[in-house]
Amino acid sequence: MPKQPKRVKSKVELLPCAGWQDADVLIDKLRRHQTHIATATAAAQEDIAEKQQALADLCQPHHDDIKRIVKSIEAFCTHSRDDFEGKKSRQVNHGVVGWRYSESISVSDETVDLIRAVYKKKAADYLHVKESPNKEALDALTDADLAAVKARRNCKDTFFVEPTAVEAIDTGDPA
Repeated sequence: MPKQPKRVKSKVELLPCAGWQDADVLIDKLRRHQTHIATATAAAQEDIAEKQQALADLCQPHHDDIKRIVKSIEAFCTHSRDDFEGKKSRQVNHGVVGWRYSESISVSDETVDLIRAVYKKKAADYLHVKESPNKEALDALTDADLAAVKARRNCKDTFFVEPTAVEAIDTGDPA
């Protein structure tokens, strides 16, 4: 006797929805869940903002002291440059002090235009240009024109549920 296939249970248990009144009740239930999530998210964001500000306030004196300490050590090392004996760095008990060679290029607002004017066709060697399809403009083309550039229009019906928006929630805080 052949083995019977296993029954597969749906991972999502559907709620009964036999008519428009049931659908309206489910949409109201959906709206209430979304409102609860939005309220909880807003409260969490407020807590996060408060904690970030408290952290910034706690750390600011340390950042200020670090800047003062680094500037003081830099002034001392600049004054004592002869003690480096021609080297760029010096090992001390709790670390290393010294100078690192670094380069940077600063550009003005008109640099891009000047590069294009001076280098003309080679300008692309000195500029980053990101090209991507303009889908809004492509939408105006016919299907035949889209096919000519190996693109196509994808059409489908996508289901949605859109509960009526609730008014802003008054938490009672006069903040």
